[in-house]
This record gives sequence, C-alpha cells and structure tokens, in this order.
Amino acid sequence: KRNKDEIILCIEDDGIGFDRNNITNTRVSHGLSIINERVKIMNGNFLYKTNIDEGLHIDITIPYEDKGDENLLWVLSWW
Repeated sequence: KRNKDEIILCIEDDGIGFDRNNITNTRVSHGLSIINERVKIMNGNFLYKTNIDEGLHIDITIPYEDKGDENLLWVLSWW
C-alpha cells in the first residue's frame, strides 16, 4: 500500500519457514540479504519474521515523496 510519505509492502506465506538463527540454505540467506541491501539504498526498513512450520512474513517500508507515477515506477523497478 502507499500513503502520503511511504510505500509499505507486506509479503506473507504459509510455507515451512526456517530457523533464522541457523540458515543453512545459502539461497535464502543471499536472497534476504539482497532485499535488505536494496531497501537500505532507498532509506527504507526491512523486517522479517519466521519460525519453523510457521511460514515467512516480510515487512518493507520505503520513504516516498509523491512526484507522479514516474517516480513510483522507478521505486517499484527495484523489485
């Protein structure tokens, strides 16, 4: 969703989840790191919650100044 000064993206699944203190799948670890880097570049916040057998929930908040649709497309093009 988008409000006056930020874009909020929430992603959730009901998959198997994982132990965030013991990530053995480097693809998962690498993917989360890339998302975090991109969010930081845009001065945003990236949080995720997961537990084994509880799926994954990701919250991303990115500051946004409404400069028209072209600016929004630029922000979304990072994904």
